[in-house]
Amino acid sequence: MNKKIVKKTIITLMVTLLYSCTNINEAEENDHRFGYSSFPIHGGVNIIADDPQNCTPERMNKLNNAYYFLRNYVGSVEYRNCLYDAFMVQTQRRSNPLNNADADVIWEISNNFRITEVHCGICDGATACSGRLTNNTEILTYSYTSIDRTPAELIAGQMMHELMHDYGFFHSMGNSADPSKRNIEYLQAPTGVAGQCFYNVASKQRNLMNGLLIGRSELEGQIELAFTGGDDVSEPFDRRCSDGRAIVGIGVFVDNTTNLITGIRPVCAFIDLQNDRWEFGSIETLVIEGDISNSTYDLRLCDDNEVAINVNGRSGALIDRIELQCASIAEVEHPDPVKGVTPTRTLGPFGGLGGHDFSRWCPTGKVLTGFRGRVDPALPIGQLKPLCSPINNLRERKMVVQDIMAGNPYGNSYDMRCSGTSAIVGLHGREGEFSIFWPINVVHRIGIECKNITWDSVNNNQNIHIDDGAGFGVSFVSPNTIPFGDQLPSTSSDHDQCPPDFVLAGLRVRSGYLVDQIQGICVRLSAWRAWDGNPAHWDWRNNERWLAPHGGSGGSQSTLWCDFPAVATGLWVYSWYGDFGAVYGIKLICEEIREY
Repeated sequence: MNKKIVKKTIITLMVTLLYSCTNINEAEENDHRFGYSSFPIHGGVNIIADDPQNCTPERMNKLNNAYYFLRNYVGSVEYRNCLYDAFMVQTQRRSNPLNNADADVIWEISNNFRITEVHCGICDGATACSGRLTNNTEILTYSYTSIDRTPAELIAGQMMHELMHDYGFFHSMGNSADPSKRNIEYLQAPTGVAGQCFYNVASKQRNLMNGLLIGRSELEGQIELAFTGGDDVSEPFDRRCSDGRAIVGIGVFVDNTTNLITGIRPVCAFIDLQNDRWEFGSIETLVIEGDISNSTYDLRLCDDNEVAINVNGRSGALIDRIELQCASIAEVEHPDPVKGVTPTRTLGPFGGLGGHDFSRWCPTGKVLTGFRGRVDPALPIGQLKPLCSPINNLRERKMVVQDIMAGNPYGNSYDMRCSGTSAIVGLHGREGEFSIFWPINVVHRIGIECKNITWDSVNNNQNIHIDDGAGFGVSFVSPNTIPFGDQLPSTSSDHDQCPPDFVLAGLRVRSGYLVDQIQGICVRLSAWRAWDGNPAHWDWRNNERWLAPHGGSGGSQSTLWCDFPAVATGLWVYSWYGDFGAVYGIKLICEEIREY
């Protein structure tokens, strides 16, 4: 391997770990033993309502599902392999690098933890807390105030996060007798690297599709599976099949020296559902390439009555190996209700034996329609996220990252998006002085709040509305904060939400070198969808609401709008940590609501 590749690979390995906002609670033995009511949870463990008035049956059931998921699926081979992927990209920053021995500790905890009680109540932490009983068994408490807006699989991640504290793993700035244990528990943060492992495991359990799969862009029926590969610094890419098409083959570039995957060219074709065939004359090729100058290319196709449904391979810091699995189009359309869909052909494998195994399965009834991820033009592919769509709903995508950006593309880039059939209804974050050396007010952190959008599919899709009640937060760490930027003690927390029946469709931003101020623009959903696009016909007085501005008055003003009739379903954020941590750039991710 030449010096250039070695240098680039080292840079790729230095990935900034996600931060956590759940707090350590050094609980005493009796802190969680007493509850007023309980019922048996999966595996013979009791879930106890410390506050029966607020710990409603719905909340108790969500805790029940979260523990069931944690206990039964965290101990799988897929989860272990995914954890090793996470350890491959452990950063040197604020912690020491991890090794396989550390990974084995996490594996032991995930396999052998003994939870005796799960409580619904209030604890010291922002979200959850834990404690050790005298017989070395574990007790967990989850705050009822956070249950509503947190999906079950994220609660499972927070449970694991709290267990890590009882095994001697602390926050990056916390105290630990063994410095190598600092930051390790961030791998268990609810939507951190290992949180994505939760999603991957869930995506293979067909009976857990509802609520335990990372469903993103479900407004158009598309979902995004968990990523594989450790690159979190290279430029992102988004490649999807066009209208009516799905992936039916793949071309792969393999480096002749390292055997790493330097490029892939997924082959898309129009799916003829009447004849259960794909049309050869409709083929298009998606191009995802790094440095392919020293690579060998190979192309494989599914049979003409098959379509790709799974992606397997090996990865660590980069993608080492990849293969696609095909299945009968007819079987994907009409799957066995018990067995699901059985692969009939494997394309590959391509690449070497480095890294660790990964598997990404489209849910039953869905097929591969694209990939997102990251790649450096001078390196092999660093990260892949398979995209799946319902085979009966292969339509042109309507989710786009708007081209216009406020601020600068400085620091690491991240995207946060509402899951399922939901859209942004609020913003939360922190504002305050940029640094002690530059005392201007800026946006330090930014997060989004989402609500589900539902409709009556019987009555011509006219009865569309936004769910009542509290929204749920979206972040890589917790429902309350987002680690995009950093914060000083002088910063303050903010939270704003659109009025009922309104969703976010734009942002007014002040920015220069970084994002100085942000203000949400909400529109009445029914009026927005009924509007003809003519500005003269838009009743902004009744159908438009502006949230309060947050941040300072520096920079220049710009307004970001979703292209009508799309609404905001996510944010693309550039940010940095440390002494100069803040939000440096921001884009809207917008999506058209398409009922089906």
